[in-house]
Amino acid sequence: YIATDVGVFAFTDLSRGGFSRPAVMCLSALASFVIGSGVSLLRDRRRGLLDAVNPLRWLALLPVSGFFCLGTFCTMNAINQLSPVFVKVLFQMKLPVTVALSMLLLKRKYTVSQLQALSNAFLAVTAFTVLRVGDIGNPFAASAPLSKTSIGFINTALAVLANVTASLLAERALKGDTPWYTTVAHVKA
Repeated sequence: YIATDVGVFAFTDLSRGGFSRPAVMCLSALASFVIGSGVSLLRDRRRGLLDAVNPLRWLALLPVSGFFCLGTFCTMNAINQLSPVFVKVLFQMKLPVTVALSMLLLKRKYTVSQLQALSNAFLAVTAFTVLRVGDIGNPFAASAPLSKTSIGFINTALAVLANVTASLLAERALKGDTPWYTTVAHVKA
């Protein structure tokens, strides 16, 4: 998880230095695919590698890959509009959104203590955001042009929604017998 976040920030810096954003995203996905395939080879030998590079297995995970790709793209755009640290703080909204959608879509049950802890995290992130940004006016008014901050918030919200959707779809995909490291290769293919 931490390596993924570091990768997104590092690749965003590379894209600012004259590298194209799609090329940087492709290199990131390729690196993950190679690592997932390599671990599959080391752990399960030839059979693991063949399973990791099997295109028929990738198709089932195409929606997961697409949503993660969209999330990464939106995160990179958000980092170009807002501070990377601020985007990381806003990205913590993934947890409450994931809980809400998993309750609605996957019929998950949470205890009152769990919901209270999640509510506290949500309120802390919201308070930090309001204190950090202050008044941004009404970015969605008909006559107001979208500010750099508004575009950053929109990209961050889209990144959160895309990553949460990908996580929920991946949860279903990971319930099978395929090892997680092979699934990483499938998702990144």
